[in-house]
Amino acid sequence: MKKGLMVISSAALALFLTACNGQDANTNPEQNEPKVATEQQVEDVDAQVKKAIDEAKLWSVERVDGIVTNANEFEKAVQAGDYEKAKELWLSMQLEYEKGEALFASLSAELDESMDVSTETGFHGIEQILWGKEDPATQQAKILELVTLLKEDAAKLKTIVNDAQLNEQLLFEAMTGILPELAGFVESVYTGESISGTRIEDARKVFDGVQLYYDAVSLKVVEKAPATDEKVRAQIEQVLNVMKEEKPDVAIVDQEFGALFTLLVEAATAIGVEL
Repeated sequence: MKKGLMVISSAALALFLTACNGQDANTNPEQNEPKVATEQQVEDVDAQVKKAIDEAKLWSVERVDGIVTNANEFEKAVQAGDYEKAKELWLSMQLEYEKGEALFASLSAELDESMDVSTETGFHGIEQILWGKEDPATQQAKILELVTLLKEDAAKLKTIVNDAQLNEQLLFEAMTGILPELAGFVESVYTGESISGTRIEDARKVFDGVQLYYDAVSLKVVEKAPATDEKVRAQIEQVLNVMKEEKPDVAIVDQEFGALFTLLVEAATAIGVEL
């Protein structure tokens, strides 16, 4: 299991359904107990999904805190002139963003652009200097300016995530919004566009977040369409098998993420979410 991932098993739901069926067998047909049990089951699933979504939100806020924590240490390394340490810390703070990027990008395209898309600002603005042709020590002031702006953006992002009213709709939009981009992450390493060569790891961490966000809503899918949940789970394993390779094939990555995208749309539809 990936660190930080929440796995919500369908076992609890299965046991509950078995118990309900056992009660049905002994129920007087003239009574309304079966209907009450069904309503209670729905209420229980809704409550569990809400709790899981709240936990996913807290996890996402913690990722933003992780950005700032690593950024503070990064500043110290740059001020001390230790650029090898700074590179390690750059990756640590950037991967914190990637873990929650599916949600972050969905909640604020503007901050996503500033923090993680642009090569002039944010993580990749700093990356261009650290792995650039010139000695990064010659641009120390610029690096410190960029990391200050990055922390300011992180503070704004934290407010946005804290204020967000997360639900199944938003999480499915987040997951399906990011999946089509991940093959491009992998490809950028092979083309040299990723000058630090870290974008495959970026894709892995983004997918950690996608798994966590699906886990948060999956019990609702199990309730409405258990076969669809099984297909999603099987495809997640397929993606993990591909992404654990040191150098994943871009075409296969694109194919497997595409298949998962299609299944997530199916899962969303099953619970009444329109994408």
